[in-house]
Amino acid sequence: MPPEDTRRDGRPRPDRKGLLDWILAKQPDGSWLIEIMHNTDLTNAPGAAK
Repeated sequence: MPPEDTRRDGRPRPDRKGLLDWILAKQPDGSWLIEIMHNTDLTNAPGAAK
């Protein structure tokens, strides 16, 4: 399988824009745990109006 920054045929993927949201919870020992992670891709679909 190719690296994540390339397509299956080996060509590089285009740059993307997006948001990465985390909800964290502080644990009794003082460390933080990611409870929820959500990725929103804001990249235009191919052929979309700009």
